[in-house]
Amino acid sequence: MCPPFLTRSNLRGTICFCHIRFRHAWIAQGHTLDELPFRAAAGVYGSYFGVFFNCLILVAQFYVAVWPIGGEPNAASFFEAYLAVPIILGFYIFWKVFKRTRWVKTMEIDLVSGRRELNLVELKAQEREEQAKWGPMKRYTLTRSDSNQLGYTFGFAKSGGVLNSSIFSLLKSNLYI
Repeated sequence: MCPPFLTRSNLRGTICFCHIRFRHAWIAQGHTLDELPFRAAAGVYGSYFGVFFNCLILVAQFYVAVWPIGGEPNAASFFEAYLAVPIILGFYIFWKVFKRTRWVKTMEIDLVSGRRELNLVELKAQEREEQAKWGPMKRYTLTRSDSNQLGYTFGFAKSGGVLNSSIFSLLKSNLYI
C-alpha cells in the first residue's frame, strides 16, 4: 500500500465517522429522520461498516509494515509503508493542543447554524407526486441510485444520452481522445 491510499482511506473513514456522530446528535436532540431532506442509501449502518472496514485496512497495513512480505522488519520499511498514519495523528494532536479544543458531546453539536429553511413537508409531497408519474423502470433505477438527475450527474444530456460535457470537449480539443 502507499501513503496516498492510506490518506484516502483515512478520509473515507473520517467521513463515515462524522456521519455516525451527526446521526447520533440528530436523534439525541429530538429530531426525526423524516426531517432530513437527504439520507444515505445504506443509512448509518453503512457508515459503521465503512469505519470498521477502514480500521481493518489500517490494521492490515500495520501488520504488513511491521512484518513486510518477503523482507526483514526494520524501521525504514515501516515508515515507508505506514507514514500517513503518524502524520495524520501528529496533525490531529497538534491541532487539539494548539487550539485547545475538546471533544463535543452529541447534545452540544450545533445542527442549526448554516441550515437553510425549507418547507420540507411541501417539498416531499411534491417529490412523491412527481415520482407517482414515473414508469416502473425509472422508478426502479432512480430509487436504487438515490438520484433524480442521474444523467446530469455524469454529464449526459437528458435526451438521447449524448455526452454534453465541457470536460469532454476539453479532452477532445487536446487530442486525448
